[in-house]
Amino acid sequence: APPGGISIIGSNSIDTAGDLYVVNVNAISKEKNRRNKRLFDLIVSIVLLISFPFTVWFINQKGGFLRNIFKVIGHRFSWVGYHNINTEMYLGLPVIKPGILKTTDLMDPESKGNEAIDRANMLYARDYSIAKDFEMVIKAFKKIGQL
Repeated sequence: APPGGISIIGSNSIDTAGDLYVVNVNAISKEKNRRNKRLFDLIVSIVLLISFPFTVWFINQKGGFLRNIFKVIGHRFSWVGYHNINTEMYLGLPVIKPGILKTTDLMDPESKGNEAIDRANMLYARDYSIAKDFEMVIKAFKKIGQL
């Protein structure tokens, strides 16, 4: 386990490759966190639906805004989810609904290498909180209409 790391690599044998194990601090895989995430998604969706006539003017892609609200209410999407890339790190993360906003939406586009994306996804899965989702929705508010 690397110091300050978010994972442990281990193997049952010298002859086999190591498996990646995520250190569960306040992981999104916990039932309580899954329930809180869903409740957060519903509350944000209802608030956005009620305030739609006012908030639509602050969204970059207005066409997808209302559609995204109903995708989240219908439990097909969540407001915040992983940035999907096809790496081994992504395959080891707990499964959650696809997000309208990604864990990397606030990152500088030039720093979005595979390693940075993997780290952002891993940190989100390991240390989940409603406060992180709320911060993401507020800071990336203009992007909630993205398809």
